[in-house]
Amino acid sequence: MPGWTIILILLLIVTGSTLNFLSYLDKNGLEEPANASVIKDSDDYSGRFPGLDVLVRTKHTDEYTYSIALPDTKNESINSILMDWVTEQEKDFTTAIKDQSHQVRSNLTIELDTKRITDDIYSFIFSMYYYLGGANGKEEIQTFTVDLSNGSLLEVDDVINLSAYSKEVQKIIINKLHQEEMLQDVLFEDQLNTLLKSPDEWMWSLNQDSFSLYFDEYEIAPGFVGAIELDIPLDDIRPYIYEDIFFQSEASAETVNEQIDIDEQEWSKLDPEGKYVALTFDDGPHPSVTPQVLETLNRYDAKATFFMLGIQAQYYPSLVQAVAAEGHEIGNHSMNHPDLTSINDEKVRGELEQTNIHIKEAVGFSPTTMRPPYGAYNDLLVDVMKDADTPIILWSIDSLDWKSRDKDKIAQRVLEDIHDGAIVLMHDIHQATAAALPIILESLHEQGYEFVTVSELLYQRADKIGPHYQY
Repeated sequence: MPGWTIILILLLIVTGSTLNFLSYLDKNGLEEPANASVIKDSDDYSGRFPGLDVLVRTKHTDEYTYSIALPDTKNESINSILMDWVTEQEKDFTTAIKDQSHQVRSNLTIELDTKRITDDIYSFIFSMYYYLGGANGKEEIQTFTVDLSNGSLLEVDDVINLSAYSKEVQKIIINKLHQEEMLQDVLFEDQLNTLLKSPDEWMWSLNQDSFSLYFDEYEIAPGFVGAIELDIPLDDIRPYIYEDIFFQSEASAETVNEQIDIDEQEWSKLDPEGKYVALTFDDGPHPSVTPQVLETLNRYDAKATFFMLGIQAQYYPSLVQAVAAEGHEIGNHSMNHPDLTSINDEKVRGELEQTNIHIKEAVGFSPTTMRPPYGAYNDLLVDVMKDADTPIILWSIDSLDWKSRDKDKIAQRVLEDIHDGAIVLMHDIHQATAAALPIILESLHEQGYEFVTVSELLYQRADKIGPHYQY
């Protein structure tokens, strides 16, 4: 198998709040995201959640990896609150790993789930997993429900009338927990009752379907149960929700991009004597850069493969549709960009399955190829992908666009190493990559290369294709 290829990526989805976000980083002495240049979003590709974009920060060293997803909102106060919390988790993690022997890489992954309540009120659920060695990692959950209109954090009793109906709501929660098969006869009843009497300690969220409570592992049940998410149908809790919140929720029901069924790309028949290159783009789709990449590819009648993050596909389904509609291949790049070699079988499968779900919701089909973040894979991942009959795709040329952020250097690196059957790694999240692409395509076009998807190479030119793992 090919050895590890180490990539350091720091991704910022840039919106109108970018300047506020960068100002916050500057004031607090934090590392500026690597793609922090201000780029205007395309008006043609609105996101799923009004007023929100998503930021995924990743880092990979010999000692540790981390992947952190957080929302970038239109409210500077909310951004500061969320960044303060994220920064605290990073500091705790990096402090903890200083005493480790580094026989294995430590890992911190913070996943984001976004639930819309009204046009301005959202719940953000952060699932944090960190691994410092030993048999198991640790999982924790943190929730924030925010009002973007005034920059406030909402407590559960701002939404549910607990002063009048506390006992009724507690009874619903307890009954629902006892209905869960996994929790029968194992709940820590005393700890649960104590927690339910302190609503300010609840981890909770609300959307137009359900009220949800979250419990860390060991908090109300044995560790083998893991973290718990309890979803209570909205109809059960509706009588206790403040009328103004419920009315706003109904009035601003979430609109999700309608799924469009796009036929999976038909493969072109490749000439055995032809010269072919597979251009690949990771970590998108990006609301500004990806449309530029698509326009350039269209101009040169070039097909490419986009290895998408599930959370980006969730936030920007119309861009997923645009990529597929142009006849490009879509691959799976995980949900949140973790090092898949540092998490267990269940989490690996969850990362890949959730990504497939969000892509299929947009275009009607799931990816048939995957690229692991950082190019990191192990026997576990190989077995998982073998079960899914999905090849692992690596690369033979790294443009290093994440590092140079210089269009001429990006183009030079690709062109000086180009060869028939090459798989070229780029990222459709950097403006410099979009600027370098016309240079690359023009030169390769003059040299007689044609631009095809990874699958077209994989199944017709397997003797010449770049690094991959197939079964």
